[in-house]
Amino acid sequence: MKFIYFIVVTCLLIVSCETTPKKQNTTEEQIPKEVSLPELSQGETVEFEDSFCRIVNRDDENEMFNKLKIQAKKEGIASFELASDNEYVSLEKVDNHFLLVSLGTGGTRDLEAYSLKTGEKILEVSSSVWGIETGEESGVFYIYLYGEETPPGIYWEEATKTWKSNTEIPENLMNDQLEQQKKEFEKRGFLTDGFPIICLEKYKFDINQRKVSGTGEYRWDYAQ
Repeated sequence: MKFIYFIVVTCLLIVSCETTPKKQNTTEEQIPKEVSLPELSQGETVEFEDSFCRIVNRDDENEMFNKLKIQAKKEGIASFELASDNEYVSLEKVDNHFLLVSLGTGGTRDLEAYSLKTGEKILEVSSSVWGIETGEESGVFYIYLYGEETPPGIYWEEATKTWKSNTEIPENLMNDQLEQQKKEFEKRGFLTDGFPIICLEKYKFDINQRKVSGTGEYRWDYAQ
């Protein structure tokens, strides 16, 4: 009887061992494999590089046009190129797995956001000015935009040495910041007839939500 009991227990142990799933090396599987980078060609310069990708700027013969080449260093990151038929493409920000570029060389530029994982264009906006502010979370930036309507503004009239309004300005925008800007430009001493100062709204450029929305905050500055 003891012998039979021993055989049954032994068989159960063998079956249990065979049916127990083997643990996989999940840590090893989660680490993205490295991807070899191509050698830099003549006319190419590195604009950005981290452990995930390298971004190369290639200038063509026409100095107004160029090409940004995003080159993956790890699996899971896309390799792609960005170029424009009539605008210079500039790298602005790399934030986590998002890429932000601007089109143009002046003070007013269009902005485009791309996913570094897929190469997909996620969000774009026209006529951004005064730079880009980094937001409180990854994928969020703040910008100032020209709208379709003429923004509130004033200009310097040289004949009378005074500021004149060229649009109707809401009372809430006639604030201390405007007065500070007027004094600052007067202090610099390079005012010319028609010199403009305008007021633009601050916008939230949210790549995560694929949305551009007004914040209700405004800023007075030189009209570019």
